[in-house]
Amino acid sequence: MPFCTFGLALLLFLILFDPGAPLARPVNGIPGAPEFTPKIVDDSTIQVPIFDRRLHYTGPVWFTITNFGSIGTGAGRVAQRDRDELRIRYSPSFEFPAGSRNEYLYQGGLWVGGIVGIDTLVSVSFSGGVADFEWISYDTITESSNNKSSIFFDPQARADQEYYAQYADTTILFGVDELENRPHRPLHLGVSQRSYGWADRFARQFVIVECWIKNIGTRAIDQLACGLYVDADVSNSTVESFSLVPQAADDVAGYLDRAANLQRSDIDDPINVGWVADNDGDPQGKSFAVNSPNGALGVRILRVPPGEGLSYNWWVPSGGALNYSWGPVRYARRMPSPRELGEPYGDRNRYYVMTNHEIDYPQMESGVEHIGQGWRERPRLASCDVADGDDARFLISAGPACDLLRPGDSVPFVYAICAGENMHTIPGRRFDCRYPDEYEQTMNGAGLALAATWASWIYDTPGFDTDGDGYRGEFHLINCDSVDTNGGGFGCDTLFYTGDLGPPPGPDGNCMPHAGAPDYVGPETPPCPQSGQDFTVESRPTEIIVRWSGRNTEVVRDPLSRRFDFEGYRLYVSRSNVSGQYTLISSWDREDFLRFTYDPDPPGRWIQERDPISLEKLRSMYGDDFDPLRYPTPSPYFCFRDTIIRDGREDIRCSYFEPVADNRANTYFDGGGLQHNVIQRIRDTSYVGELGDTLTFGYYEAHLTNLNPSEGLYVTVTAFDYGDPSIGLEPLESLPGHCYQFAYPVYSADVVADSALEVSVYPNPYKSRFEGHGGVLTSYYEQRYEAPEKQGIKGGLQHDERRIWFINLPAKATIRIYTLDGDLVREIDHPDPFLSTYPSMVGWDLITRNAQPVVSGIYIWRVESELGVQTGKLVIIL
Repeated sequence: MPFCTFGLALLLFLILFDPGAPLARPVNGIPGAPEFTPKIVDDSTIQVPIFDRRLHYTGPVWFTITNFGSIGTGAGRVAQRDRDELRIRYSPSFEFPAGSRNEYLYQGGLWVGGIVGIDTLVSVSFSGGVADFEWISYDTITESSNNKSSIFFDPQARADQEYYAQYADTTILFGVDELENRPHRPLHLGVSQRSYGWADRFARQFVIVECWIKNIGTRAIDQLACGLYVDADVSNSTVESFSLVPQAADDVAGYLDRAANLQRSDIDDPINVGWVADNDGDPQGKSFAVNSPNGALGVRILRVPPGEGLSYNWWVPSGGALNYSWGPVRYARRMPSPRELGEPYGDRNRYYVMTNHEIDYPQMESGVEHIGQGWRERPRLASCDVADGDDARFLISAGPACDLLRPGDSVPFVYAICAGENMHTIPGRRFDCRYPDEYEQTMNGAGLALAATWASWIYDTPGFDTDGDGYRGEFHLINCDSVDTNGGGFGCDTLFYTGDLGPPPGPDGNCMPHAGAPDYVGPETPPCPQSGQDFTVESRPTEIIVRWSGRNTEVVRDPLSRRFDFEGYRLYVSRSNVSGQYTLISSWDREDFLRFTYDPDPPGRWIQERDPISLEKLRSMYGDDFDPLRYPTPSPYFCFRDTIIRDGREDIRCSYFEPVADNRANTYFDGGGLQHNVIQRIRDTSYVGELGDTLTFGYYEAHLTNLNPSEGLYVTVTAFDYGDPSIGLEPLESLPGHCYQFAYPVYSADVVADSALEVSVYPNPYKSRFEGHGGVLTSYYEQRYEAPEKQGIKGGLQHDERRIWFINLPAKATIRIYTLDGDLVREIDHPDPFLSTYPSMVGWDLITRNAQPVVSGIYIWRVESELGVQTGKLVIIL
């Protein structure tokens, strides 16, 4: 029975003393600590704890979070406001899909353990089917949202629905240590908890829970461990069971260690998800119905303090198929108590399980011996009954941490609780415990892996260096042209699968902390063309020619929808590689349209088709002169009508069309008539993909003309998709500056060598000040030709940031500058790591070989290269 139903009198009777803490009151945190600032309680009064339950319901998962460390409802009720919002009269715990009454969770909770002095202590909210209430709060859950239309809108919010709670383990209520026969002994921890739920398509099947755990006591905690306990009870609450085994007591637990990368199915990523599901998905007859819980609940730990590894342990309680609690145990395991085969009792046993670094084999394999792999014998009796489903519980945990948790310190524990659809794929499949592999191979963990992967990606975006320290996360090397003798790749692409927080915890552990920060950002855009074979520039005097290929952009499936959703490109230039300073030059996108079809059934509505339709396809369907722009408005009287087959009979369809993006191909119409696009698709290439479909991508070219040779330009090409019209997701564009090339509008080094071009020097004469537009005095620095990253800030120029450029150089050359008297002023070997900014040019910083600023005068320059010797004069006026 949940504690919130108890009266105050019973509360006063049950409250025990915690040494060093007020009666039934929280220990106040360190003043000013941002992670945990508990409610201040008057010492002269007894404060009643608050037990609050709120429901995440923005997507197809309905999930209950609490302010006392538990997840799920157990025997309690979710807040009335949430039930009123959904117009339901029951309390979902972890319901998926929403509204189906398919329940995947009874209750679970946070476990945190550590060593204080000689004591091994663990604080739990829920264990063994009993609410322990070792985490207590005196504040209600607060709500916020990043949705501006929400009454809870907060510009600092990261998700559509956020819940914030704080609680501590310092109030002593019911918890009793079964080994020590003593009341709960706290670690003196405070927890600040935020949970995030999204409505977007890419994040609808999971909730992320972020806990910051703070030492609010006076003693350091050694070897901290954190975990989440789950008691599932998978069933549909509206379906009557005719089996002798209760629906909620036929679950199976397992562990999904790896899954195919969402972008490359031939590469596996570690995901380390503990999961639980019904043993057969409860088919209705010969098929799975809406009320068949044939999915799975999974938990993935996303972040913990650097520690020694991950543990996953499952067990069944006594009273099920066995007459005692049991779970897989390795021979090496020696718990502090004889109760070492199942449910851990007491702080020392619980801590041992949290840190045993076991990854238990799947429950469905309980009828098969695993002695050869180092596991103890299975139960002689009823092990097949356990394999075929029981009242399974599991604990997924990480630790011990490598560092002490000192007073006032805080550490993160972040996990995602995920829903995966269609774990069971074949209704009524018979299970033979002697050959579990046959049944396991029919189970499909792809949905769960998808949700768990996206949870990790949204929490910490792969390949994104949030803090700018140079570390972008873990990655695979792909598309390698060749391999050296040591196995290293040449010309490889990088496929990131973690962000700059480093990999989420796995069995092997990781004591190396990474910097960075969680990102909480959305889905990926189509990859922009990468520099190299797919993106090149050719430079000429006053001109830069940009060329790129769509081979790795246009034929890449969206990681979530698995569709080719590429729409177009945009071309930008800038003097510095800063995203916000790029200027749009032109865009190119497919000529395609969104189609809206009128549904005349009352009250009448326009239904948007999911994918755009190309103009070419429309004309192949309706004739070469078909123009969708003739039907631009939602009018059932002035729409385009065609005949379709609906429900086995011919029907008239009424449609209107909207262009996707600008529909700017090689040529396009605007207010001035037919225009020739700067970006030209010059040819196409087609090939047969892995699935047998024909894939086509283009090659593109753009000429940027009338450029100043002194002005080096960053050129970037971005790619954008058409979003997901079925749910109103706006098109997404890659970041300007992510894929870029830098060029000066001068000849390239290979052209110089092939054509034996003459060296040129500019500006010549070099003037520190000169008349610019309108006769206003300016300088090369203020025009951003020198130190452009400083943005021409007044007084910001240093002596060594001035430049006189030598252009039309081959790849290697030696430049010497002399006075008229023949004294050597400076010698520069091109390429110079500091002065060469382009293969065919190098800048002299007007510093002499004696490290002094140059003075005004006339100088002689001499260039020696494979092309011979060239000389000339230059003038400096400072």
